[in-house]
Amino acid sequence: MRARVWDLPVRVIHWLLVLALVWVTWVKTIHEFTAYVFIALIVARVMWLFTSPSPRSRWTEWVPLSRARRRQIIPSLRFYLFLDREPPPVVGHNPLAGMTYCVLYTMFGVEVFTASCCGASRARAGRRPSPGGR
Repeated sequence: MRARVWDLPVRVIHWLLVLALVWVTWVKTIHEFTAYVFIALIVARVMWLFTSPSPRSRWTEWVPLSRARRRQIIPSLRFYLFLDREPPPVVGHNPLAGMTYCVLYTMFGVEVFTASCCGASRARAGRRPSPGGR
């Protein structure tokens, strides 16, 4: 005679937990791989800011140092706020977009730094470090 010890909800929950553990392991692996690719791409773009032969790809496009670039900030802002119908005549990034990229890449740097710190603290605790901090 065959007797079922565990009822259906217990068995379903058990196998869903097994699937969840497999899923978490797979997602963590993908997360770590993606984090390394992300870091490599950020480093490559920052290096290209300083080494690119094209003036449109260099850091001077992100930081409006010249008077002419600074004068384009307000017209760019007016366009983005829908106060002007036509964008200012700029080839490449306008100064406002360039400054936005400065903020964005600074945030990327903070993200990479904090994830690295989480990985270092995990390593000190004897656990496997991960760039995602999990």
